Amino acid sequence: MHKPKYTRRIPSDAEYKTVKGKRFVRIFTGGKWQWVPVSKGGLALLQHRLWHGRLRLATGRVISIKLLRDRESSESMLRARQAHEDAVRTGRALAASKSEETVAELIDRYEAEKRLEGLTEAYIATTWPRLREAAAKLKWETIEDVRQTEPQQISKWFTMNARGALGTKIKRLVIVKQFMKWLMDQEIIFRVPRFPKVSDKVTNQRRALSPDQIEELANASPWPRSLLYRLAFATLARRGALLALRVEDLDLSDPAKATVVLIPRKSKTKRGQRVPIPAKLVPDLKRLVQQAKGRPIFWKVATLNMSNTFKADLKRAKIEHQTEDGAAVFHSLRHSGATHLAKSGVSLMLIKEMGGWGSLKMLFKHYAHLSPMSDRAAIDAVMNAEPASPEKLKIFKQT
Repeated sequence: MHKPKYTRRIPSDAEYKTVKGKRFVRIFTGGKWQWVPVSKGGLALLQHRLWHGRLRLATGRVISIKLLRDRESSESMLRARQAHEDAVRTGRALAASKSEETVAELIDRYEAEKRLEGLTEAYIATTWPRLREAAAKLKWETIEDVRQTEPQQISKWFTMNARGALGTKIKRLVIVKQFMKWLMDQEIIFRVPRFPKVSDKVTNQRRALSPDQIEELANASPWPRSLLYRLAFATLARRGALLALRVEDLDLSDPAKATVVLIPRKSKTKRGQRVPIPAKLVPDLKRLVQQAKGRPIFWKVATLNMSNTFKADLKRAKIEHQTEDGAAVFHSLRHSGATHLAKSGVSLMLIKEMGGWGSLKMLFKHYAHLSPMSDRAAIDAVMNAEPASPEKLKIFKQT
């Protein structure tokens, strides 16, 4: 790699000096006044701010391309470009498309594809304004602007321009990175720059509520939030999926076999499943369905700030919001339902399918309280019991 040199005409009133037999002139370049060498032809000799590198195309032709200002990032970009050209030459990839789309048009296309994948309207409504805001802050107008993005620009934008709490900043960072990965998958850009490594560890974990506490909460809450809380506990559904429910998603014809369908577009994990509804909730649900009139059945609740509303309902039910075990939030209802089913002996595989978790590992990660120490008394009662016939026990040799 190298930084090529070029010449520029010298203003008539420029200041000169000679150092060790070499002539220099003072001119304004790169946003500041600098002393630069004078060429044999009497012109200012300047060095390009961008690194340049030699790239061997899939056709065998070698060309010089502009890279970035940072040497390490330029080397990374050149390696990515060369790897892509090698893959095109061997038939493992297609040639990069010379897209004439603006960044704004690409963001629109990206949004359209994500809608087809089943992302919720709530997620799209909060994500895409943040992506467009980030693109404006990073001064992305054309594809070339995105290709020339350096890690320093990402870091500066993250620390100086992204507003809000740390968790919100990290979400913006993830959104931008996902968009750049999509551009690379589309073979529009050749690499994703290095992003800042930031962690937002939650110090207070969510705690599970007991079935009695859930009932106390529901009894102390006004209609229809009381039903929403009971349904969240019984179905393990997320808040967004419940608030988006419509009449057609419910099957209440037979109270003993009542179900609700959580379809992919309402699910964070894009997994749709049919979930049973307890028969005791069917009369209240039928009453709510009659009030819906073509709207989501919980349309009255959807307009509220649920975080503050849930805290107020906890206070009304005389349940502590924060304890040593963690915080009680709306998601604790899903948390509590999974805990209650597990402690009641329901298979973890069934709980995983009911809650829409991608794997048991994910279930264990977020529900660490489902551990051997969570019900020590029950485990001790089983393991301390004397076997009925010790002579029949088999000894297994570890291999």
